[in-house]
Amino acid sequence: AGTGIIVIFVIAVIGTIEHGRQGNVHLGLAISLMVGSAIFAQIGAGITRSVSPVVLRKGLALLIVAANLAFLLKVFG
Repeated sequence: AGTGIIVIFVIAVIGTIEHGRQGNVHLGLAISLMVGSAIFAQIGAGITRSVSPVVLRKGLALLIVAANLAFLLKVFG
């Protein structure tokens, strides 16, 4: 699992740099998002070890509903 994450991270970094060179992304923003994602992915993995699957499913469902409501309010509100 760890090796796969490293491979994905390296590919994402290379792809982001190339798209940044082509002017398709804001490189500073992309790098800060990647660093934050790497850090909080580890925190999330730790949380999954201490929280029951039922609570995780309910939390994910709540997050999906909240994201959809925010989207709908942005589009129609």
